[in-house]
Amino acid sequence: MNYDFYKTFVILAETRNFSKAAKKLNIVQSTVSNRIGELEKYLQVPLFNRTNKNVELTQFGTNFLPYAKRVIAIEEEGISHLHKYNYKNTIKIGAVHSLYYRYVEKITKSFMGTNHDTSVKVVINHSNILMEMLEDNLIDIGFVYQKPKSTKLHCIGTFSDDFILVTKNSPEFLDTISLEQLPTLNLLLADLGNDFHQWLETKLKRKLDYRLYVDQMLELVDFLYEGFGYAFMLRSLTKDLIFEGKLKEVKINNYSPYIVNGYVFVDKSKIKNPSVDSYTKHIIDII
Repeated sequence: MNYDFYKTFVILAETRNFSKAAKKLNIVQSTVSNRIGELEKYLQVPLFNRTNKNVELTQFGTNFLPYAKRVIAIEEEGISHLHKYNYKNTIKIGAVHSLYYRYVEKITKSFMGTNHDTSVKVVINHSNILMEMLEDNLIDIGFVYQKPKSTKLHCIGTFSDDFILVTKNSPEFLDTISLEQLPTLNLLLADLGNDFHQWLETKLKRKLDYRLYVDQMLELVDFLYEGFGYAFMLRSLTKDLIFEGKLKEVKINNYSPYIVNGYVFVDKSKIKNPSVDSYTKHIIDII
């Protein structure tokens, strides 16, 4: 199977519509249908359930999707590597959203200031995806909240943070609550990881309802500014906002903050790479 078949599968999984997928790929609809049929024949499983207008992934399709995305990413990375002309070196950094804003942006600016012959590619994604990208050599260094199982990766830095409850800095919003009051608040939710949510709901002995869900934590800030409710966020991301008086921390009685540990990993085979070595030194200086 070639790149086009995997790309067509991923686009159809995203659009769930043959016509939209064809338009996005700039091909005719029958080509989309033929490619999916050939891919299903090759894999010997149905990837989609078809209706008159739309399609839905089967369980086989859902399971196969992340692997298809990895195949595409590996091929695109290989092509990109063949066409590097302007820079002597390239370094690829992966980070979860919160760690990008906490560390990676600053480290990368520092690195670029002293490495003018190196291009930098930064990918923001979830920890599990970044670990796969490290395994597949799609990134050189990963800033994640997850320990790898692979022995080919080396940890070059660790740090910790904790989740705190924050809200708009206004008298109309509470300064202190009991843990039992938490379910009565208008809660805004970001993707903080399943472990934290399970830990919190275990403490409360109940599930929580949320007024708003946003995938990325920092996207909650404007909603908090405008008084839509309360949210758990990483202390490191809210420290400056609290200092500036835009947000305030809400103390929770009889509550010990949930500590989250972060890690910086690099493939052991790349430690002596000049660009990786230089970036690592900037990491050590800033972390």
